[in-house]
Amino acid sequence: MDNNMSEGFNTWIKEARKMPILTLVETIRRQLMVRYVERLEYSKKFKGRLCPSISKSVESKKVNARTLNMIYSEGTIFEVTSVDKTFVVDIEEHTCTCRRCDLSGIPCIHGCAAIISQKAQPEDYVNKAYTTDTFVRTYSHRIKPILDKSLWPQTECDPRMPPPLRMQFGGQRRLGEKERMSPIILSRLGSKYYYHVQTMWTIWVQCKDM
Repeated sequence: MDNNMSEGFNTWIKEARKMPILTLVETIRRQLMVRYVERLEYSKKFKGRLCPSISKSVESKKVNARTLNMIYSEGTIFEVTSVDKTFVVDIEEHTCTCRRCDLSGIPCIHGCAAIISQKAQPEDYVNKAYTTDTFVRTYSHRIKPILDKSLWPQTECDPRMPPPLRMQFGGQRRLGEKERMSPIILSRLGSKYYYHVQTMWTIWVQCKDM
């Protein structure tokens, strides 16, 4: 498991992260407004059922699938041999023992070989998430603009205030071995010890006199 999506988003809002919370939210909202419009304009260049990058990947797999040896088993199950490895493909279940199509939702090279042998198109077996229609519907929800703060309707409620600032005081830092052996630290410890003995002696003398 990786964090590619969250890392990409954090990079995208790199400048906004340095701002106060309200300015940060407003900056991200405006970035999303621009992003949605740009992606919709980009989708107008799509010419096929699939997104361009996915379509290019499937075409490449279709070419490489010609070099594989394929044997039909039963139903929609095939045995596909690639160099010195053998894989089992089930067209109906969209599965292959290489697990690539299971993870990505795109037919692997072995799946493409089995699909083509049945005179079908691998593009029809790609997950709907990669289709042009899904891409357009994802960015079709527009973010509406917001009026300036000075034009907001006034209410009788008290303004929202930030929570009180709480200062957290940590405990005493533990000294390392080198720090404990430092002459400065030893002198401080020695002065404390001397002060403690002197105090106890003063108390004992006062009690004796009483």
